[in-house]
Amino acid sequence: MAGISMSRRGIALIVAVVLAAVATVALVSYVQSAHSKSLPHPVTAYVAKQNIPVGTDAASIISKGLVETKTVDQSVLPVGAITSLNDIQGKQAAIDIAQNEIILSTRFVAPGTATQGGPLLNIPVGQQAVSVEVATIPGVANFIQPGDHVSIILQLNVPTGANAGLLVKYLLQDVTVLQVGQRVIVPPANGQPGGAQVLATAGKVDLTLAVTAVQAEKLVLGTLQGTLYFALVPQDQKPQNTPGRTVKNEFAR
Repeated sequence: MAGISMSRRGIALIVAVVLAAVATVALVSYVQSAHSKSLPHPVTAYVAKQNIPVGTDAASIISKGLVETKTVDQSVLPVGAITSLNDIQGKQAAIDIAQNEIILSTRFVAPGTATQGGPLLNIPVGQQAVSVEVATIPGVANFIQPGDHVSIILQLNVPTGANAGLLVKYLLQDVTVLQVGQRVIVPPANGQPGGAQVLATAGKVDLTLAVTAVQAEKLVLGTLQGTLYFALVPQDQKPQNTPGRTVKNEFAR
């Protein structure tokens, strides 16, 4: 009888362990499902599990499991986010990649071209790089790419004078775009629910431009005092002289 009792206890213990394991799996599945349902448009993103130093090759990143997938809302998925680890095969990190950062294809370059602490931007002689953050629509709906030329239109409220009120006018024309980027950091599992924390606000992108010293002053003041809009232009288009627009000449030619 004692043997039968011990056998029953053993079976009961095994059943309890199995049920606990099933319950754990069910709970994890439920939490993941609930998180996905809390996002309006859930998508899969490839995210750095830990800091990845500049120059680290993709083969090491993949073999060491330094990248994992997470579910985020489509609204915070940056332009250029990789859709497969094949997108970085044969390349290496061009810059340091932060833990929980969504992996972008632009963060990887051909072997031997990562800067290892050198300059990341090829700034023309006599110019300097200035970055501005712009919303998707004013930023030409994410169609701007490195090497493009843009003109910058400033929307500004003029408090007094003959042109008091809302003024819209070209601030700079035919400016070279050095880099386009957005860095998105996905919170850890115990972070805030329902979305991602972003270093660049969701729906916005950073444009790094090559400008002269005078243009840099105008660009920074315009950023601080008004709203910037960008126009994508062909490289051979010459700057145009315009009067600017207010409510008084909105419909004038």
